[in-house]
Amino acid sequence: QDGCDGFCTYCQIPLARGTSRSVDPDLAFEKIKGVVEDGAREIVLTGIHLGHYGDDLKGVARSRPNLEGLLRRLFELPGLSRLRLSSMEPMEFNRPLLARLAEHRERVCDHFHLPLQSGSDPILKRMRRTYNAAQYRAAVEMVREYFPQAHFSADVICGFPGETDAQHQETKDFIESLGFGSLHVFPYSKRPNTAAARMPDHIDPSTIKARVQDLQRLSKGLWHTYASAFMGLTLPVLWEMGKDKD
Repeated sequence: QDGCDGFCTYCQIPLARGTSRSVDPDLAFEKIKGVVEDGAREIVLTGIHLGHYGDDLKGVARSRPNLEGLLRRLFELPGLSRLRLSSMEPMEFNRPLLARLAEHRERVCDHFHLPLQSGSDPILKRMRRTYNAAQYRAAVEMVREYFPQAHFSADVICGFPGETDAQHQETKDFIESLGFGSLHVFPYSKRPNTAAARMPDHIDPSTIKARVQDLQRLSKGLWHTYASAFMGLTLPVLWEMGKDKD
């Protein structure tokens, strides 16, 4: 899936990559089948709005292709060892999708990347995100019902126009309360032709840098806590590159 219909106030993706577009499910299935037959062990389904997969394809709502339907077909491939979702917006998760994944949990990489951007409701509203902090928390908790040991990561933007010190701290506290495993931290920067670039109260670069470093430190601690929970366990590993024979 590529493109986006969202027009978040900081983002150029709809301008640069166009509206949401989905690969035909038959074409996607055949391509994946081909690489699995060639020996690929892991498949990653990618998209900007992966949960909107199929919305633009022909058919009435009840018969239109969707992500859960594509997954159902993919899990029928006998050689598919591991499947991973690259990124999902929090409001794109639903119970039929999670139930389908959990039904094949031995082949699903239980890592879920849910873009957050901010843990402060006023900032989320100014960003024109489609959820508030409570809805985001509910999405994480729903995923955890099906995958209790899942690793959660998130994108976070530091220094969005008008963000106060208190709102930065609110985001930090929110992340800690969710027990994430890691963060992708980005400094806010102006993008031409976006609504945020025209907003007042832009944050000075030194403050943005300090907030980025603050969340990067938090991310390191979150990763250590998550990884430490697996000390002493033996788990299957997929080597992604050559390893020393010793």
